Amino acid sequence: MMWRPRAEHKKTMTMYRERISYTFNQDICGPIVIRNEVMKESADCAPNNIDVCDVTAWTPEVCSVGCDDS
Repeated sequence: MMWRPRAEHKKTMTMYRERISYTFNQDICGPIVIRNEVMKESADCAPNNIDVCDVTAWTPEVCSVGCDDS
């Protein structure tokens, strides 16, 4: 591991925090906000009736559904 001066370390950590914040706001919250704004005009499906799915890491296991190769 390379030793970094305190100022460089602080600059690097600030850069990482900004990137995490950007990713959260643009890649996670952004699509949800846009979806909710579009759905406000929907007579069929209000934003409160939409379930947000949480995706977890893939775990290898036997498939519970057969394949449809037709």
